[in-house]
Amino acid sequence: TSGDAASGSVYTVKFDDTNFTNPTHVGTIGKSYPSSNSGNLSISTLEAGDRFSSLALTDDGSRLVVGAQQDHGSGNSTTDTGAVYLITFDQTTNSNGDPSTDFDNPTHVGTLGSGYTTLAKSLNLSSILDDNDQFGGHVGLTKDGKILAVGAQNDDGYENVVANGGAVHLFTFDDSDFTNATYTAS
Repeated sequence: TSGDAASGSVYTVKFDDTNFTNPTHVGTIGKSYPSSNSGNLSISTLEAGDRFSSLALTDDGSRLVVGAQQDHGSGNSTTDTGAVYLITFDQTTNSNGDPSTDFDNPTHVGTLGSGYTTLAKSLNLSSILDDNDQFGGHVGLTKDGKILAVGAQNDDGYENVVANGGAVHLFTFDDSDFTNATYTAS
């Protein structure tokens, strides 16, 4: 096994058709997966207990968001605030000329969470996330990848007036490559 206890992982599997014929494990995304397989992606910021597990995928399979509801923020600056990881795959065209992906060459292009600024498509949410919000426990992505909804089951609401009341945070992107992440509403 790779990774730390309860850090979480995503297994990518492709099929020959919509009847789920011939499942093939393409790769694994998580902590400490070897890059010798072009379908694997190791995310160094994942740690024990992050619970990198809730996910949403665009219709064509070229974009993936994965929530880690107990992520501790960049540099472990918080406790269980949560984060959402933005991942892209190389997009190809299938034999019918339709866009498709085989989950090849996953790339971690950004993180939405407390203190994250290193990657170009990251968004620092330290002004809206508090300890134990568990942002990323649930995620929803539009089919084109331009709108993202993220649940924070223990968010305390506006001005922290409802203990663990929960919230849904909405984000938009300029395009399906996760460019210019913008916090829209809660």
